Amino acid sequence: MKNNSTEEYLPEDLESCIAELKNDRLYQSAAEQIENLLKFDYETKISALEEIDISDVFIDDIPSRIERGELIADFTRLKVRDSFLSNRISEFFKIISKEKNEPVESLIPAVQSGEIRFSLLQSALVNRGDYLSKLQREFGIEPLLLISLFVSIYRPIFEAAIELSGKTFDLSRWKKNWCPLCGSFPCMSRLEKDTGKRFLWCMRCNSQWNFKRLKCPFCAEEDTKNLDFFYLEDGSPYRVDVCRSCHAYLKTIDEKKSASEKVLFLVEDIKTSYLDPLAVNEGFHKIVKGYEQ
Repeated sequence: MKNNSTEEYLPEDLESCIAELKNDRLYQSAAEQIENLLKFDYETKISALEEIDISDVFIDDIPSRIERGELIADFTRLKVRDSFLSNRISEFFKIISKEKNEPVESLIPAVQSGEIRFSLLQSALVNRGDYLSKLQREFGIEPLLLISLFVSIYRPIFEAAIELSGKTFDLSRWKKNWCPLCGSFPCMSRLEKDTGKRFLWCMRCNSQWNFKRLKCPFCAEEDTKNLDFFYLEDGSPYRVDVCRSCHAYLKTIDEKKSASEKVLFLVEDIKTSYLDPLAVNEGFHKIVKGYEQ
């Protein structure tokens, strides 16, 4: 399904979130760019359905692998057309070009000339190989920024692969703190409205899985004396869970306090961006698989 006008087919919940952001004073100055990023994410996912080959991605005997705590997909095997990737990366950089960053801008001709090896980049994003470190050294881009840039491009592609598989994954028996599909640490979490269960969210492939509430999703600390959270306003659905053992933090949404019917983590991550510097100032850091801030 391809269409140059995303407004004709954007999901209703995404359109609702975009409208909400436009009406929020905190985001009005950046509303256009945020809207374009959200549309880019959706457009890339829809287009990717016709541009990828998933025949070798999903591993056999998935229920047994979940039981053993083993990955159920290998995204290094995902085949993506280079021309499609080059186009998507160029489009993404056009959207973020207002934020002048010379090292980031230097990536554009490297992508267009074929200097950046997409297969190595894809492997590095699922933590196999040190190609991201090589790019960091060559272009002088901060590690977390570099990985965030390329995750924004590959996330909807990985998500399209999961959708294209037609599989429904029962992750109820998954107990690990990393994503069962791509191996990444969580970027955010939510507390389910009806049950209070905690679900972790993977930013790299948009997957979610249940995880124990009183346990650090990074170092597995369970001593409640070392687990805490803070929030800015009473009644806010947003809080920051912190671990005093590994000094990591994770932004969390309490659905009981949220007015939204459905949590769209990509949108919520943007809406809670003000919490990131607060957590860092308190001595905590964000952990991304392979990188720490």
